[in-house]
Amino acid sequence: MLKNKNFLFLFWGRFVTNIGDSIYSVASMWLVFELTKSSFYTGIAGALILLPSMFEFLVGPLVDKWKLKSIMVYTQLLQAILISLVPISYFLGFLNVWLVIIVMFLATCIEQIVYPAQQSAIPKILENKDLVSGNSLMTFAYQGTDIILIGISGLLISYLGAINIFIINVFTFIVACLLFRSLKLS
Repeated sequence: MLKNKNFLFLFWGRFVTNIGDSIYSVASMWLVFELTKSSFYTGIAGALILLPSMFEFLVGPLVDKWKLKSIMVYTQLLQAILISLVPISYFLGFLNVWLVIIVMFLATCIEQIVYPAQQSAIPKILENKDLVSGNSLMTFAYQGTDIILIGISGLLISYLGAINIFIINVFTFIVACLLFRSLKLS
């Protein structure tokens, strides 16, 4: 299974995507608090990060009708573009809390599309005998690393600053896009 290039592209794409998703969720709330010094707005940001996950079950039927590779590539590209709006607006001097909240909400909505697409790709890449191991590795790349990455995010943000984290995130989504673009799906 680990010799399967397609699976490795999918696995590393998911891992890199998860790095971006985990870090920008913490960086967004941090930035909202920095901009407003308000726990109310920070709470809104936190709620908007969780809200889209309630509707992920609606995405499954759509994912089954769309091209998986296109979903994975374009969601990463779209997230890179959205996330780049935060540092661009900062450098141009018009960064505000509502821009951060809207970008964060939209990026989180897109995140809900890519993960079901990745799950749907596993049986197209692996043989039946490798599905359990493949699903386990993919779950680790998604949920197992979240704990570590969210913990590290606070340290990275305090050391590098929230805006620099957003710039790094743009690159994580571009790398994931390139990894998913390398997939060969039937």
